Amino acid sequence: MHYNLQQIQFIKSPLKNILLVAPPGSGKTQVAGERIQAMERYGVDMKKMLVTTFNVSAAEELKERLINSGMVKLPTIRNYHKVGARMNRFFINNGLLPNAELITQDWRIKKLAIEALKQSRKSNTQTPALNINDDSVIDEFVAFIGFAKSDLNAPDIMLTRMGLGDEYKEFVEAFNVFERLRTANSIQTFHDLIYDPVVVLKNNPDAVKLITNRLDFIIIDEFQDINPIMFILLEFIAGETARFIGIGDANQTINSYRGSDPSFIMSAFTEKRPDTQSMALQQTYRFDDNIAICANALIQHNKVKAGNLCVSALNTPKSKITIGYYENNGGTSYRCPEQHSLIRTIRHHQSRGKPLKDIAILLRTFLLAPWIEAALIREQIPYRLADSKSSIMLPAVKGVIAFANTFSKNPQYQSFSVELASLLNFPFLAIRNDQIRLLLPFIQRGKRIDEYALKRALPGVKDFIIERVSGRLNALNTALALPYKQALESYFDGHVETKYHELLAKRPSEKERKNLALIKSFVHTAGTFSEPEQFMNALSLNKNTGDAVILTSLHSSKGCAWPVVIIPGCVETILPYEHPEQTTPIEDERRLMYVGITRARKHLHLITNSQPEFTKELKASSGKPPLSITVSPDKPSRFLYEMQINDANLMCKAIRDNSQNNQDTHGPRILIERYLGALYQIKLNEKKND
Repeated sequence: MHYNLQQIQFIKSPLKNILLVAPPGSGKTQVAGERIQAMERYGVDMKKMLVTTFNVSAAEELKERLINSGMVKLPTIRNYHKVGARMNRFFINNGLLPNAELITQDWRIKKLAIEALKQSRKSNTQTPALNINDDSVIDEFVAFIGFAKSDLNAPDIMLTRMGLGDEYKEFVEAFNVFERLRTANSIQTFHDLIYDPVVVLKNNPDAVKLITNRLDFIIIDEFQDINPIMFILLEFIAGETARFIGIGDANQTINSYRGSDPSFIMSAFTEKRPDTQSMALQQTYRFDDNIAICANALIQHNKVKAGNLCVSALNTPKSKITIGYYENNGGTSYRCPEQHSLIRTIRHHQSRGKPLKDIAILLRTFLLAPWIEAALIREQIPYRLADSKSSIMLPAVKGVIAFANTFSKNPQYQSFSVELASLLNFPFLAIRNDQIRLLLPFIQRGKRIDEYALKRALPGVKDFIIERVSGRLNALNTALALPYKQALESYFDGHVETKYHELLAKRPSEKERKNLALIKSFVHTAGTFSEPEQFMNALSLNKNTGDAVILTSLHSSKGCAWPVVIIPGCVETILPYEHPEQTTPIEDERRLMYVGITRARKHLHLITNSQPEFTKELKASSGKPPLSITVSPDKPSRFLYEMQINDANLMCKAIRDNSQNNQDTHGPRILIERYLGALYQIKLNEKKND
């Protein structure tokens, strides 16, 4: 890598507090490694240096880089939670914290959260506004517990900071109950690995003396994503002797849900440490000018943002940006079963002899995953999910798979299963899981149901539900007696879809619409195979660990890069994500989009809806969404307007052809002129360095 002037200054600068602003693809890991090596040459004792990273993979990457560079004595390199875990164990061993079991299972944390809510309500005379039987309420409470532990502020202050309304006030007392239950049961969560040691240090000066003033330097990677509780811990460790080196980019702060705040790296840190020397890397070595210009154009719409531009380095490999569109299938766009644009992009990459592992599909929410998975299965494209369970595990999908299994020539798949019986609850019939099992004996190919026998099997169930269950069993048994493809059409197209439409006509429900779309998508996929065994084989492709397309979240993509990045669901309500009960933090969502588009090295493909006004604006590149944004998944994301994609592509071509002064762009020139100025300055610096 050819370093620019700022990078060299960072490596050779005096030993003091340093804040390095590093845009996407700027080679900050390599520069950080160079800094560590330079400090070793200056005589810094590596035993008195702590390097912290956001995750395990970043820590391992830095270790490997230093070892490959020839370093023998490495500093301590740990991710944030590992630092907390070591401190936690140290305090336990010294009798400052009680021994506790670390629980990582979501169901155990949720169980404790439910109990905390129930107990807190016993002393609350007001009528609760929340239904704790609603899974989304429990998920919100668990999220609040984690957020409340990202700082030392009181839980009521953290509730306000999280943006939750008055109806969530009971979370404050429930949090206190949760902590009492946690202590009584000797339990810790991942959040507590950092939170508990900080509480000890805050309240016990003797504990501080055990851990402080032992280091000379603390290097913090991904500084923009550090939350207050972690920095408080590092400040205790630093004491009066250690200096900080923070490396990050406020425009990439995407973990606000865990307490991160871009203003910390932009101003709060330097206010705490006024002797800090700030420097900015500007060049990216990851992608060409078009993606860089789009990223800059997008993030300029944030009020809170880093002032530096991300500029493509000279001789960076070419990259391209393309837009794909969902088919107008009369429903919600991203639930389109064909996913033609996504599949075409993958097939084009394959046709050039390139591996599938080059491709990452980045999801804002895993609501998108089922329809993408169904399309990949249908096309028999191997894939793997990096950070979520497959949609194949959803009850409705398992039911479709069980239905197809019964037609297999393999005897082990022919038996009727609970998953098959669960199909009877789509659309919802108010049949409990334990009652579903009682229906298995009634599933027989071609058999008519005896309602009296059904009543005896389901005592206490109302007659009108018995009648509906009987009707569905008859439809299922009739279909099972038909050949494979006819059976799919008979039961799902002929019966299930009809019942869903009847239900939705009486009582519109987004949940039921989603279930219908989900079932139709996987039935469509199952029906593209002439034999059920082919469908079963295709389903196994999601377990591929070799050459496979990667499905991961935008949040988890941080720190990664791929030759081809596909971002589906570039529509309102998905990106930016519209929380049903909270105000959308639009600047957080914009930073997340910024991170997503800057993961691409060679090809960025964005998928949205085709709208005449969007097509017109795409050419105009004004950077302005419609004055009145309709928050609907049928509308293209406002971020696509803001990115000035057409101008970025035109300008990129002009820069490559060395004819930018003659290039006529359509949108405002302010950002373009700033970008060209920065590019010119980089060229001057390159000449000086040469």
